[in-house]
Amino acid sequence: MPIHIDLNDIRVFKAVYDQNGFKKAADTLFVTQSAVSQTIANLEHKLDTLLLERSPLKLTEAGIRLLNYAEVTLSSEQAVLDDIH
Repeated sequence: MPIHIDLNDIRVFKAVYDQNGFKKAADTLFVTQSAVSQTIANLEHKLDTLLLERSPLKLTEAGIRLLNYAEVTLSSEQAVLDDIH
């Protein structure tokens, strides 16, 4: 069965990294901290790997690899939106 990761999963993951924490990411995304935590936990479950070490917050090797894809994916999404508008 194929794994499905939606753009929201990627946005939340990148926000946690960019904001260096779950609470700050939640504030930036206008959602609760528990929603961010659940999204990351679900993403890690889907990928069957730990993406973030929690204390202190640090990307794992898999998290670093996902971050690279996240940056490209979100940049491409923005390019499409800019082009269409």
